[in-house]
Amino acid sequence: MPEEIRPDKVHMYVVGNLEDYCVKVVVDPDYPNAWKEGIGAEIIERIALTTHMLVMVGRQINFVPSIQNEMPEKLNIEWILPC
Repeated sequence: MPEEIRPDKVHMYVVGNLEDYCVKVVVDPDYPNAWKEGIGAEIIERIALTTHMLVMVGRQINFVPSIQNEMPEKLNIEWILPC
């Protein structure tokens, strides 16, 4: 992994395979705009070329559609709560 996109540097990480229909991007809640600015925004744009994303910032979930794929008619999000 290139030094400039390490999760501790960009304050976010990607969960899933970019070939999947949708991946999850988890953003450090201490840096809530990390996915909208600088290298974080560039990473999001690059991912959007191939797949949809759920960008999670703390308790907020943002859907970012793929540029290539059709918009889904609906989203089903499975949420597992810790006991």
